[in-house]
Amino acid sequence: MPLSTALSFVAVGACWGCTTPFIKDGTSSKLEPDTQQQPTTNENNRLGKLFGPLRSLASVKAAIPFLLNQSGSTLFYYLLSSQDVSTAVPVCNALSLVFTAATAMALGEKVDRPLRTVSGIVLALMGLAVCVASKAQLLTLVP
Repeated sequence: MPLSTALSFVAVGACWGCTTPFIKDGTSSKLEPDTQQQPTTNENNRLGKLFGPLRSLASVKAAIPFLLNQSGSTLFYYLLSSQDVSTAVPVCNALSLVFTAATAMALGEKVDRPLRTVSGIVLALMGLAVCVASKAQLLTLVP
């Protein structure tokens, strides 16, 4: 696998994983119900339930990480045009999980079982190594 492809996979995983805790943080305060609001009609309440989560993405705190996340998706679809799907999908998803856990821990989010989280990161990276190594071995066996 060329270095540029590997770095592209890492970039996708980073865009997806590093932005997830920021999106969660940016939208969590907006999704809590406002208890001081005036009572609304039944029609307004239905619209609020439908468009409430979308309204939370309008804040800058959530919109910027969301746009970075979507740029990772754009890069991912570009990679799919030139890379094998059976390599790109597991690599990007595993890296996304690793980056999400690492970013959440770096931001100081409370982790209930840190040993389990770290072992999950290690196992994901080991599975990633097995996946990439098996693909490399298959490519050398095919004439």
